[in-house]
Amino acid sequence: MNRGELWGVERPTALLVRTPRALKLVARLVGLGLLGLALALGLLPWQQSVRGAGRVVAFAAVERRQNVDAPVEGGSRCGTCARAAG
Repeated sequence: MNRGELWGVERPTALLVRTPRALKLVARLVGLGLLGLALALGLLPWQQSVRGAGRVVAFAAVERRQNVDAPVEGGSRCGTCARAAG
């Protein structure tokens, strides 16, 4: 690859365009900051800080029963049958 070649096409004007040093520095600092944040979040222990009182009834979601009351009486056997009848 030649110095003025970009993606297999000769582009001499690409040699005239330069990325400013300040932009390169900011990009590097942002990249390092994001990498440091990801590393810190991965390595630091997570601890919830909310206190509560009471007792645990069930740990698993399937063990926590909830009653669902229907607002109207009756029902339908399938959704398409109810649309066709109405």
